Amino acid sequence: MSGAELMRWVVGVDLRPHSHGAINFAAWLHAHDQTGQASLEALHVVDSGLLELPEAPARAAVLGRAKQAAIAALTARRALDAFAHVDAIEAGDVIDTLAAAGALAASRRGSCTRRARSPCGSAA
Repeated sequence: MSGAELMRWVVGVDLRPHSHGAINFAAWLHAHDQTGQASLEALHVVDSGLLELPEAPARAAVLGRAKQAAIAALTARRALDAFAHVDAIEAGDVIDTLAAAGALAASRRGSCTRRARSPCGSAA
């Protein structure tokens, strides 16, 4: 890896209680990155099945609230400043979506918080 190349990380933000391990790790990584080459992006994935419920609010409202909840979770862990970007998206499969997001970001590493049926980790 050349000196000017960023090491981008996509961190899955799981809003469930006791699911802040990836947030803590990302904050630690940011604090200990002496090269300034680590770029962290927080991503919360909303299960698209929730948007199909009859009483579900509009998609934009759900995703807007999910993004605000992700920001609140990062703020509560004193980790918001570690992230270059925070977003919420809709998808059918959370794990596959986080892996794809990592690949799109040309990640060298990936991290997620959800207890997965398959390992989370390297996304590229």
